[in-house]
Amino acid sequence: PSLVEGVPVHLFQARHLLPMFEVSGITSATLLRTARRMMRGADLVHVHLMRDLVTLPAALLALASRTPLVVQTHGMIDPTEKKVAQLTDLLGVRKVLREADAVLHLTEMERV
Repeated sequence: PSLVEGVPVHLFQARHLLPMFEVSGITSATLLRTARRMMRGADLVHVHLMRDLVTLPAALLALASRTPLVVQTHGMIDPTEKKVAQLTDLLGVRKVLREADAVLHLTEMERV
């Protein structure tokens, strides 16, 4: 569909690039290309951030495009001993949380 309850929508094919990481391993190159193009004319980008291959690249694209960015973590970004998550934090999550124009969080643990 191109409309859901009167709101324009864009649907994209997703690929399970890294199945061992379950939902975090899903991505869509077409979605990210379209998001980058749409960000150029946007007043604001709001990303529900987690350690994955859709929301993290989208947030990094918003930073690169200098479009104002608001991220909301919903408790998804918490301290972890998992090495892959720590690497993801090092490669992108920390940058997004530091450089976003606003970070919405649920708990003190999520505060940057």
